[in-house]
Amino acid sequence: MPSTIETAQSFILNDSATITTATGSLGGSVTFKLYSSLADCQSATPPTPLYSETRPVSGSSPQTVETTNDGGEANGGPVALFTIDASNDAHFFWNVTYSGDGTHEGDDSACVEDSTVTIDNTTAP
Repeated sequence: MPSTIETAQSFILNDSATITTATGSLGGSVTFKLYSSLADCQSATPPTPLYSETRPVSGSSPQTVETTNDGGEANGGPVALFTIDASNDAHFFWNVTYSGDGTHEGDDSACVEDSTVTIDNTTAP
């Protein structure tokens, strides 16, 4: 008896940020927020992001921190996992903010990251 199988791609978006300073040990945190439009990302009062995660920064410069977006609080990430599939593929924009610490000023990425994801789950020719 014949069998069939269907598959559907999905992707999990993640991001990273490297904080660099000339002197001293870094502290504070980095907050990653993912939006579906540049206007939302740049808004003075942005809507709730599609995904948001705050990661600690600690140690000598430079320090790289990244999102976990794996659905597991055990890895420091939020419980909600954000995936992209054929129903929601599009442009995505990250806003990444460093909080600063007692010695170092904070900084903001100003929504410069534009990711385009297109998923086509149709049968290949």
